[in-house]
Amino acid sequence: MKPRRGFSFVELLTVIIVLGLLVRIALPRYNHIRKKAQARSALADVRVVRDAVLNFRQDRGAWPTETGVGQVPTGLAQYLPQNFDFARAGYVLDYEMWPGGAPGSTDPGNNVVGLAVDTTDPVLAVEILKMGTGGLPHFASGTKTTFVYEGLGGIS
Repeated sequence: MKPRRGFSFVELLTVIIVLGLLVRIALPRYNHIRKKAQARSALADVRVVRDAVLNFRQDRGAWPTETGVGQVPTGLAQYLPQNFDFARAGYVLDYEMWPGGAPGSTDPGNNVVGLAVDTTDPVLAVEILKMGTGGLPHFASGTKTTFVYEGLGGIS
């Protein structure tokens, strides 16, 4: 009797079915892990920008001026890592400053300063909210989460 070469159709079909089941089980878990990693990256960016903004204020005595969504505020680039960008894959950073205190007040201590992380992915937004409670005050609206650096009654 001649030795058989290769695999039978039934053996190949069985292997393909088993692999398909493993992929079907693993894929949702992989997507969840990927979203968590992306949320951690967004929160790391929030902390990097916070340090840069606070260093900017310490050096210059004022907060950076607000710019458009996804744009690095003027003068802040030198305090950030090289080639740091506010427009990321999956989310955009938005530096925000709301003047506070009495109308016409120029006291920088009355401002509310923060950074918003805006995404179109609701799963990513939920992951950012879940992880974002680690020390920075924040509030959310839809898929946008804003982390407060200074203001709101002395919270910093």
